[in-house]
Amino acid sequence: MKYSDREKSILALLPKDGRRINTAQLVKKKYGRNVPFHGRVIIVGTLRSLMRKVAYNKEPFRIKKSERRGPHPIEFWIEINGAV
Repeated sequence: MKYSDREKSILALLPKDGRRINTAQLVKKKYGRNVPFHGRVIIVGTLRSLMRKVAYNKEPFRIKKSERRGPHPIEFWIEINGAV
């Protein structure tokens, strides 16, 4: 499956070294000062779609996310397949 332009831009913002980044940080990196009203919802939806496509395309990495913790931002990170 092809990645959309938004998915490509979000993928480029994820740290490649396994560090975690939360949705608030991603929103700030993606939009700067011009954050849309539902900026975090847009980012989370895009990442969910991206996670499915990465698995479908059998990429050499996976995008992982932390569990929901109420009002706290969700964390995302890239995990290389086969890495512990």
